Amino acid sequence: MTTDYGDRNLGDSLTIFWQTVDRLGRPAPATSLVLAVYKDDDAGEETISITDDADGYDFLLGLTKKKIDLTAGSFYESGHDYTVVVKSGTLANESLEGYPIATFSIENRQGAFFGIRGKVVGDGTTVAPNSTTYFWTDLTLPADTNDYANQTVLWTSGNLKGLVYFIDSSGFSGNGSGGPPPPSTHNFTMQYAMAEVPANDDTFLVLGSKGD
Repeated sequence: MTTDYGDRNLGDSLTIFWQTVDRLGRPAPATSLVLAVYKDDDAGEETISITDDADGYDFLLGLTKKKIDLTAGSFYESGHDYTVVVKSGTLANESLEGYPIATFSIENRQGAFFGIRGKVVGDGTTVAPNSTTYFWTDLTLPADTNDYANQTVLWTSGNLKGLVYFIDSSGFSGNGSGGPPPPSTHNFTMQYAMAEVPANDDTFLVLGSKGD
């Protein structure tokens, strides 16, 4: 049975578990497992080797665990779906090749729920993240000051994850105005102080107007 692990943030680590069983449905260990991760419908893959464990993870026979690092690069990218299958391996001398294990996506399942994804940028000194009320983002559009004023921000990673704050005003400038290197990006001034200073690369969603 394939397990869906939902929509993940780029840079997360994803831990997957799966159980192998014999023809009678009894837990049994697989050997020489190699996984293949496919992106969308592309035949290109990333392979992951699994260390044999006759006793199973945490001494649970047939249970396997693997952590996948979703760090940004040429393979793991925002806006894509991924499928994990067995590339090679055996169970009771029978091949498991092609057996599907897991599916997940990276920042690709907003559906009808509108939101603009962004992250905090800066070098941690002269450029934000520098306060609980003010920080720079990687958002480059739209290219006007205060386009994000009165919008709601939901933090999706970091120590602020799950918390919601409101943007009082937004600026738009580049390196010449004390911001990050070009291209120009938006900075947010929040209506109220946040619980702590956001960290570089913390991610968020701009959800829309907070209303009156």
